[in-house]
Amino acid sequence: MRTKPRVLAALALAALAPLGALAAPAQAHTSAGKAAQSGQYCVVVLGKASSPGEVSPELYRHCSATPFDTKAHLRSGQAQKAYLARNADTVSTDSSPETLTAAAQVHLIRAWEDANYKGQYWDYYGGAACDQYGYRWDPDTWWRDHLSSIESGYNSKCTRARLHTWDLQKWGEFALSLSYVGSTYNDNVGRVQIWNG
Repeated sequence: MRTKPRVLAALALAALAPLGALAAPAQAHTSAGKAAQSGQYCVVVLGKASSPGEVSPELYRHCSATPFDTKAHLRSGQAQKAYLARNADTVSTDSSPETLTAAAQVHLIRAWEDANYKGQYWDYYGGAACDQYGYRWDPDTWWRDHLSSIESGYNSKCTRARLHTWDLQKWGEFALSLSYVGSTYNDNVGRVQIWNG
């Protein structure tokens, strides 16, 4: 009779063991998801907005867990296919369709995770250099909480930036390049606009 409680306890532990095994992969999956979001380097191609003050459409995006040559990637056949598939409704279907290379002629800026142009980064490209209207976009959720510095691209003519806080209640204008966005906007950017001015 004394062995019966031990047997029951052993059976109860054995019955609970699979639940622990099921919980572990779910936890690992959640961690992997966070790592994938926070450990990325990306290239984004922006189109010109349909009118001044409107948000620039995102034409293409590719991310990697490790740094990569964004310019070389944009010239790849794989990137071109993905670009044409994503923009099938707007890209010309003539014998010579618009290429991703044409849509990404100018390296506009590099957005950095940390101050002084350090940490993870996203490269933004456009079909033309900045003019008086430039480009405007809302960073994705991860970047809203991590953007700390912005580097103007070579020959992009992007000389000014307007940053809005995540809640869009405050904004400030800055000259580019910007080694630190300041305490108000550090890890708190809800909208970015860059232009030549």
